[in-house]
Amino acid sequence: MPSELDDLPVTRLLTADRTRCGADWGPPARVFNDPFARLYWNTAGDGVVRQVDGRRSWRVAPGWLVVIPARSPTCYHSRETMDLYWCHFTATVYGHWDWLAFTGCLLEREMAVAERPRIQFSWERLVAAWKAGTPAGRLEADGVLRQLLAGMLAATPPCRPPAGAREMARLRPVLEHIQNHLDQPLTLAGLAGLLHLQPTYFSNLFSRCLGEGPMAYAVRRRIERAQGLLRTTDAPLKAIAEQSGFRDVYYFSRMFRRVIGVPPAAFRRQAEKVVP
Repeated sequence: MPSELDDLPVTRLLTADRTRCGADWGPPARVFNDPFARLYWNTAGDGVVRQVDGRRSWRVAPGWLVVIPARSPTCYHSRETMDLYWCHFTATVYGHWDWLAFTGCLLEREMAVAERPRIQFSWERLVAAWKAGTPAGRLEADGVLRQLLAGMLAATPPCRPPAGAREMARLRPVLEHIQNHLDQPLTLAGLAGLLHLQPTYFSNLFSRCLGEGPMAYAVRRRIERAQGLLRTTDAPLKAIAEQSGFRDVYYFSRMFRRVIGVPPAAFRRQAEKVVP
């Protein structure tokens, strides 16, 4: 019988490039907390990414493939000028649950010297295909991304999913309903009703599977939608709040700052420059 871990993630490549990064890679005191993961291949120089709580750090060094998971409040520092290939991507299972969080995998791998030319060629293909901007190019770039992730996963010790992850499939209708109705009112009773469960039992099941309650999950998803709108549109904050399911712009601003660490207006200013 297949395991839930056998479910293939749905990947979406958001952007890719090659950049020479110096001291401006991560501005001092700026914390990144994005709803997408970052994949790095550094060919020169040295850098480090640190979680703000100090629990984990990643060295971005030549010869290493490194994934920085989504929703990781982190700071970025370049010790010297780096020649960095990078991409931003999402990978989800069961509709909208982050694949890396679901599997519990931490992907980072030092490539053998003999393998590095092949990885370099893959990155050159990925960036060129992405920049082509064609449907074929985007498909090729996503395929190269999946090959890189598959190679890292194959060399990673067996992953252990979080407690309750094997019940995740049961919650898929709820996750999809939340994602498709972020701009509409959501209630605990209404979400529980989708599975014909009593609200308290449903809330406990949801928390056991995802590590947070259903309403907290919905708020985070709404904030992530707002992040996307702030990055890609010039819509006023009131409109973004409404499209993200917040009827009160002041409550929206307060929740956004609590989750992301900065208010929406400051996030929009920072997002004007895409940071590798």
